Amino acid sequence: MVKREPKCLTEMTKHELLEYHIEDPMGWLCSGIGMLRAAFVVWSTYWNRFIADFRAGTRTPSQKDWMGFQCDRFVGTYTLICGLASENLLKGLLVAKRQLTCQNEKMPRELNTHDLQCLAADASLVLTPGELEVLANLTKVITWQGRYPGPKDISRIEKTGPEVAKSWGLAGSFPTVYVEILRGIAAEYASVLSVGQVDFITEVLNLVDEECPKDRPEDIQQHKVPE
Repeated sequence: MVKREPKCLTEMTKHELLEYHIEDPMGWLCSGIGMLRAAFVVWSTYWNRFIADFRAGTRTPSQKDWMGFQCDRFVGTYTLICGLASENLLKGLLVAKRQLTCQNEKMPRELNTHDLQCLAADASLVLTPGELEVLANLTKVITWQGRYPGPKDISRIEKTGPEVAKSWGLAGSFPTVYVEILRGIAAEYASVLSVGQVDFITEVLNLVDEECPKDRPEDIQQHKVPE
C-alpha cells in the first residue's frame, strides 16, 4: 500500500484520487458498514410490517403470501445491499492482505469481479459449505436479481416456487449464516489492520449483534411454505 503525506482531496490529481479511494482498506470497510446499516433498515421496515400483519390476522402464511414475501422487490433490495456490502468488505480485506495497488490508472484486476466466492477465496477466508452457498446466491443477486426485473438472457432464469426464494438467499437460516460470514470477515480484518484500526472493527460486530435480522419468530417458524 502506498504511503502518502496528508493532502487535501481537492488538491489531488485523478491518479492520486484513484489510489486514495482504492488502495485504502478502511475506505472499503466504511462503505461496507454503511451498506449494512442501510440493508438492516430496509429489512426491519418490511419484516416488522410482515410480522405485525401476521399476528394481527391480516396476513397468513399461505402459498401466495409466502411466495409474495420471498420474492418481493423490497426483499430484493435488502439482499442486493447485503451483497454489495459483502463485496466491499471482501475487497477491502483483499486490499489489506495483499497490499494491492492500482496499475495503469485502473483498479487492481483482483478486484474486478462481483463473484463473492472468488473474492472470499482470494482473501483466504475459510467458509463452510452453507456460507459458500449464501455467497453464491448473493452473487446472483448483485449481478442482476436484485437490480433488474429480469436477466439479460434466458440462461439465468430461475425456477419458480421455493427455488426462487433460495436463489434470493433467503431460504433456510440465511440470517444466521450471513451473521457468521460477517463475523469471519471482521476477524480477518482484525488480523491485518493496525492497532488503532482494529478498534473500528468492533463497529461491524456491534452492528451485527444489534441490527442484523434474526431468524423467523417461533410463531411464524411453525408455518411451513405450503406445497
